[in-house]
Amino acid sequence: MGQKKALGEILCEKGYITQAHLEQALEHQIEEYQLLGELLVSLGDITKKQLEEALELQKSQTVKSDL
Repeated sequence: MGQKKALGEILCEKGYITQAHLEQALEHQIEEYQLLGELLVSLGDITKKQLEEALELQKSQTVKSDL
């Protein structure tokens, strides 16, 4: 079974957030107990559309690697 790429990694690769942004969000995530994507949307760092695109990409990469 393939291993899926981390959402934060995909968001950085797409240029939606920077690595520094990701690290800050991950720290904040620990305090807020929120899913990373939902947290980034609520903070205004990414849009819902960007989150959906990244999640779809994550899903498709997992499927491809499973074949």
